[in-house]
Amino acid sequence: MRIDSGDYLISVQYIYVDGTPLTLNPNLLLGGVAAKLSTMVPYTVLHTDIYNALAQSFTLKAEV
Repeated sequence: MRIDSGDYLISVQYIYVDGTPLTLNPNLLLGGVAAKLSTMVPYTVLHTDIYNALAQSFTLKAEV
């Protein structure tokens, strides 16, 4: 985790939904910042590709 201008930048290695890992481009997780927690914004910000994969996975699990 890095702190930059009031933001907490979090490197994510794995994301699981109901025990199933998300299929992501490995370059998104290697050395990059996948999530940002801010002291100014009241929610977590995810990289767009990670958010889309997470939303799709939750939607598929909810439909079952």
